[in-house]
Amino acid sequence: MHQVPPRRRPGRAGRPDLTGLGSRFSKAYIIESILEPSRTVSPSFESTRVELKTGQVYTGIKVAETDSSITLVDSETRKHVIARSRIETMTSSRAAPCPTGWRSA
Repeated sequence: MHQVPPRRRPGRAGRPDLTGLGSRFSKAYIIESILEPSRTVSPSFESTRVELKTGQVYTGIKVAETDSSITLVDSETRKHVIARSRIETMTSSRAAPCPTGWRSA
């Protein structure tokens, strides 16, 4: 039986790079991060919620920002470039961007 070697992918936009995780953090910290993902969230993975003047809402991780726009990557890794002139409100959350109900699955 031929075995295909695993593909190594560094963290993609909106997702952390888990390469070498065991050598960077203690087992206790890793377990705590899995069970309580919102306890410690890196600022680069804060969730941002943007409501447009039309009422449409985007939620994701802010990966780029200019004077005229922001770019979010959502949980499906789709990139959304949003003109600041279209934004009604924008809020950030230190909660981990995990799918609702992930622990009950």
